[in-house]
Amino acid sequence: MQRSIFLGIDIILGTSAALTLIVGGVGVGNLLFIRVRQRTREIGICLALGGRPHWILRGVVLESLVLVGLGGSIGFAVAWLLAVGVRMTPLTEHVGVPRISAAIAAGTIALLAIVGLLAGYFPARRAARIDPVAALAG
Repeated sequence: MQRSIFLGIDIILGTSAALTLIVGGVGVGNLLFIRVRQRTREIGICLALGGRPHWILRGVVLESLVLVGLGGSIGFAVAWLLAVGVRMTPLTEHVGVPRISAAIAAGTIALLAIVGLLAGYFPARRAARIDPVAALAG
């Protein structure tokens, strides 16, 4: 019975974490759309001087991956510190010893990579399609 209850809690927490990552990805995507809009002239100059659209695409996706990677690293550090902190309290007698599962960490990293790629791809595609003449005129 206790195992079933904890399995249910794990499923609820895992679903909540996945939805939080997706919402964070939408936030990163919106941030990058704003960055692309702010850098329209710069991107237009780069394209007008012979820059390739895939260079622009690569740069924006890389920026997205860096943002998501930094956020994930900070989140992992906080989780690790909390796990270590709880281990030092008498709570472990009642709830057990917290641990960070390697399988769940790997799954989270994979999900973060997918979210980062998707959050960066759509603003990057928009940036790569900017017409240099229109970008410089506006």
